[in-house]
Amino acid sequence: MNSLSEIVSNFNPWFLTGFAISLIIADIFLFSTTVLIGIGLGLAFPIISNILDLHPQLQLWSYPFGLLIGFLIQPALMKKLTTETHPYELEKQFLGARGIVVLTISENNSETHFYEYKSEISNETAPTKNFAVVGAKIKLKSGETFPIEGPTENLKNDAEAIVKGFNGNAAIVELL
Repeated sequence: MNSLSEIVSNFNPWFLTGFAISLIIADIFLFSTTVLIGIGLGLAFPIISNILDLHPQLQLWSYPFGLLIGFLIQPALMKKLTTETHPYELEKQFLGARGIVVLTISENNSETHFYEYKSEISNETAPTKNFAVVGAKIKLKSGETFPIEGPTENLKNDAEAIVKGFNGNAAIVELL
C-alpha cells in the first residue's frame, strides 16, 4: 500500500498549478476573503518540490510549510495591492482637519403615508410632516468625506467643524 507521501509525490504539477491559480481567481472575483489567496500562494512550494521531483517526504512536508509561508506573505502582499486606508492611519492623517458639516435630511414619508387617512375623517387632524436627520457627514477642505460619530441634534448644515478623532471610519467632530 502506498504511503501518503508517495500519493502526494504523484500529483501532477500542472493540476496543482491550475488549482492554485483557480483559488486565487475565485477569491479575488467571488469571495474577497483573501484566505484563498494565502492558500494559493502557499501551494507554490509543493508545486516547486513536485517539479524538482524531491523525495516524497520532502514533498509532503512542503504543504504545511508552503501554507505557513503563504499566510505570512499574504498580508504584506495585500497591503501593497490595496489603497484603502486603515482607521488607525485616518487618525494620523486627518486629525485636526477643518471641514463643513453636511446633513442629510429626509421627510418621514412612512409616517405621512400612515396618517393620510386622518385627513379624510372629520374632526381628526393629521400630524404635520416630520423631517428627520438621517445622516451627518463632514466634508474636509481636501475633499475627503467621513460620517460623523455621535448624536446629530446640535449639528447644523454647513457649520464649520474640526476633526477631534475617529471611531472606526466615523469622525468625532467639534463645532467651531
